[in-house]
Amino acid sequence: MYILLLSLTSSLPIGVIAGLYSGLIITRYSRFTSLRSEAIRIVRTIDYMASNNNLVITRTEELPKLFLIVSDLLSLKHRKAAETLSTLNAAILESNALAERGQITSGVYDQRYLHWQKMIREMSPNKAIIFSIKSWHL
Repeated sequence: MYILLLSLTSSLPIGVIAGLYSGLIITRYSRFTSLRSEAIRIVRTIDYMASNNNLVITRTEELPKLFLIVSDLLSLKHRKAAETLSTLNAAILESNALAERGQITSGVYDQRYLHWQKMIREMSPNKAIIFSIKSWHL
């Protein structure tokens, strides 16, 4: 009986600490995936169609939110993902400007549109931050 009580009291703190740590990891990863999902949703809201040998881009009002997501990723110390999203945002703005001037075809824009989504889906978190014990920033 004494051994069972001793075993229980010694394993309880370890279990609590392990539970808190795993909860922290899940919270950090969840925050990253939430930002990644929001970024891909914003890209998917871009609407475009070919009209009279021009490409008409509509529904771009949410694109400025990508900068906010970049800022959030930087504050969470996911630098590489933030850089990827910042580069992607510049590519989207450049492609939209080319479309406005009639310098890009719908086929090329289709390929870029699919590539932007792939880039976002492939963004990964900074694993050192996700698993870090020192950084308690959520």
